[in-house]
Amino acid sequence: AARAPVAARLAGRCFVCTCEEGRVNPLDAAPVICELTGAVRAEAAMQVVRGKGVLAQGVRSGVAREVVTRLGGVQVAAFAVDEALVPRVERELPLIRIYGLSDGALQMQTDPRGTVRSVPWSRLAGGFCTKRRLVRGGPTELRLQRDAGLMGLAIGPGVVTTRYRAAPRPREPEAHCTLLLRGKSGGLYSLRFTEKQVRYAYLGARLEPSVSQNFVLLLADVLRRCPQGFFPASTRQVAAGHRNRIAALRAEEDYERYLKWVLCCIARHGHKLQEGTKEQPLD
Repeated sequence: AARAPVAARLAGRCFVCTCEEGRVNPLDAAPVICELTGAVRAEAAMQVVRGKGVLAQGVRSGVAREVVTRLGGVQVAAFAVDEALVPRVERELPLIRIYGLSDGALQMQTDPRGTVRSVPWSRLAGGFCTKRRLVRGGPTELRLQRDAGLMGLAIGPGVVTTRYRAAPRPREPEAHCTLLLRGKSGGLYSLRFTEKQVRYAYLGARLEPSVSQNFVLLLADVLRRCPQGFFPASTRQVAAGHRNRIAALRAEEDYERYLKWVLCCIARHGHKLQEGTKEQPLD
């Protein structure tokens, strides 16, 4: 039987998301969302600021289409996708390291015993690269502090004292990648790894002395082998050599919000591939 068009498969409640990455001015978007959905302005503005691309959720399909049209009038490119069509992540797969990439599959080591599993590229729905700042070795460290000329104390002026004090540890940036793999049931499984969890020997003669450079080569290889998958613009820019374009996260919640936006984009991207490049109405 022929597949029903996208419009006929909409269940009625939608996400409204930005088409591209980047900040949206809540002063432009929040009034539109409030007027059409009845949301409280402060809540709508907070969703725009913190949503990492998701501007509104739980919006009826007819209203969602109008929100998208009105947002276009204030120069905010957006789309709506039915919540029922957005895949969910079933669970995160265990991973020791990415073992290698071949023309047919992604190879990953899943346990300390050296077990290597292969995942066909056809199962890769997309992915994204992000950077978060981690505190290594605990939240604080002891730092040496020297004080000189303390007036009003028992010691005289010009006397240098030495002491240790607790200070926040510097945060170190660490790049990591999330790949989203399709399961047999239609759900997705996430695969997260840092730039140091990769066996870069697979690069052969292309191997660089820098982990960062090798990470860029890895992303380029993934995108080349998965042309039908969805990857945000920042991830594609990193794969093209612009490492400074890695999406930065400030909090763990930012990762979950960014992931939700990517899942919405995967749903939209998949239907555009099925239906062609023509946009389909929401209802």
